[in-house]
Amino acid sequence: MEKKKALAYKNFVLEAEKAFTRIITEKENLDRKELNSLKRKFDPDQFDNMFFDFEDELKENLEKYNNLQYIKSYLNLIFNDACKFTIKQNEIAYKIIADDFEMEFLLKLYENINKQIETFNFLCEIDTDLLKTTLNQYLTGLLNLEEKPNEEDQTTTNQSFIFKNLKKEIETVAMSNNEKLTKVQNRLYDFLQWQKEYDTYNSWNLNPDESNYEITRELYPKFEDLCNLEIKRLEDLIKSDDIHTPAIKKPSEMKVASKKKTEVMKILSFMYDLKLFTDLNGKPLTNKQNMMEAFGEFLNEDFSAYSTSLTTAKGGDYDNFFRIFEDLKSAAKNYIEKEPQSKK
Repeated sequence: MEKKKALAYKNFVLEAEKAFTRIITEKENLDRKELNSLKRKFDPDQFDNMFFDFEDELKENLEKYNNLQYIKSYLNLIFNDACKFTIKQNEIAYKIIADDFEMEFLLKLYENINKQIETFNFLCEIDTDLLKTTLNQYLTGLLNLEEKPNEEDQTTTNQSFIFKNLKKEIETVAMSNNEKLTKVQNRLYDFLQWQKEYDTYNSWNLNPDESNYEITRELYPKFEDLCNLEIKRLEDLIKSDDIHTPAIKKPSEMKVASKKKTEVMKILSFMYDLKLFTDLNGKPLTNKQNMMEAFGEFLNEDFSAYSTSLTTAKGGDYDNFFRIFEDLKSAAKNYIEKEPQSKK
């Protein structure tokens, strides 16, 4: 089950809370450059972006596992340590207004932090039975078990179909070009589906530069064209990456020696811990599970349960657990002793 975006969302809010406290209590020690950096980092739009990413991940987990109990466990694991009852303390708002220091930014930041903590509380089910029922309804809705017709006023602008908002989504969060491409393509598909279902087609429109769909022509005149341009740009970037990245050929006949699967898992796991692997951009890998599964596929093995295998091995004989590393040490020593020494 994917957890990266949920953790990023939680950590962003907690970091914002620390920044808020620091600005309130130590504003004399903040220089303008640092303050501006915090204002950019915790802009209100960033809260929405982090939440939308988390919600996308939640939907993917729901579609993959289709089990409410699993999802509740996942949510509780992520947010339990951040849950708390928020207290709307008037004295904090009073202090912000009285100090008259970055008042608009701090009041909005305080509002956003409280709103996100309330969301944590909701997701952790720490309140009443009614909250538990509401959570079930929320998750059931995401699972589309009982899809209801969209009754929203379609003439109200949908912010996700504004291209500059989409551009901000893919530029303000660390994403690979492939991830950006997927997000833009999916958003364009969403737009085209919305258009087919809710927009009015006018076949008598004679202007080739305008959409035949009436609401689209009024609210999103360039969204589809801009998305297609962005898709073309990202596809060109990906092709360029492929040209400059040597392809790794998978051996047709290769697998781990009999009964050595756990030993290979140990070696790969500790190589990851030592940061011996990076992504194509040179940044350290951040998901050991993905790395292990990739090596498993490369070696025609299933390494998806590596964590369980290592835990089992760790609980056994201490000397036996480390034997493979002693064997590696002996092999290295033997290699050095066999190599001809350079003449002095």
